[in-house]
Amino acid sequence: MQLVAFRIQNFRSIVDTGWHQLAHDNVTSLIGQNESGKTSILEGLKAFHDGRLIEDMVRSDLSLPIVSCRFRFDAEEIENRIEKKRLGPEIKKLIGSIESIAICRTWEDDMDSYMAMGEDLKEVYDESLDKIRKRESKVIQHLEKLKQEITDATRDLDKAREEADWTREKADSLRLRMNELKRQSRKLSSKTNKEQLLKELGQEEEMLRKLDDFRTEVARRSQAATLQAHHPEVSEDSFRR
Repeated sequence: MQLVAFRIQNFRSIVDTGWHQLAHDNVTSLIGQNESGKTSILEGLKAFHDGRLIEDMVRSDLSLPIVSCRFRFDAEEIENRIEKKRLGPEIKKLIGSIESIAICRTWEDDMDSYMAMGEDLKEVYDESLDKIRKRESKVIQHLEKLKQEITDATRDLDKAREEADWTREKADSLRLRMNELKRQSRKLSSKTNKEQLLKELGQEEEMLRKLDDFRTEVARRSQAATLQAHHPEVSEDSFRR
């Protein structure tokens, strides 16, 4: 990478140099009167390189320095220094289309500093970050939906189990009642009484049949709720088919 331009802000006597291009023949001269800021420019570029800042480099108004440098680079050189897999397609495309990038070093109150990308990369970075955040938001919404579906399926499963237990108890009670009616019908000699018992027995058998049908439906609903609790993406209609 080759330094091709710089900009220094709030450094010693310098308020803002603006962007200055270096000579293309690699020979750049700083010409000016004494105390005009030539040394400050060199010290600012050195501070960009090593990050070191002493108190007398800070302006009297305590504004914090910012030193920006623009580098020309060869795409092959960049590719040899970074892992392509970690780059998004937008960054890869940008690296292949630009000839230089800007990097800024900014100091903070504690004299520590951090490096930041220039506007040419920051715009792409912000777009990529926005896409990542949108994807994360969609994933979170999907997870919340799955969580609610699992809660609903678990509730339906508990209800189905309660109904199954009640149906089983009711069916057992009806069977006992039917066995008792059969025993009584065998002991009775009166035709009228026997017919009455047989009628009651028929009613109990019909009730038992309905309970068996209901228990079958409850079992199906229980299985469907269990399936949906473990696989929320599967609907009950799919299970029924």
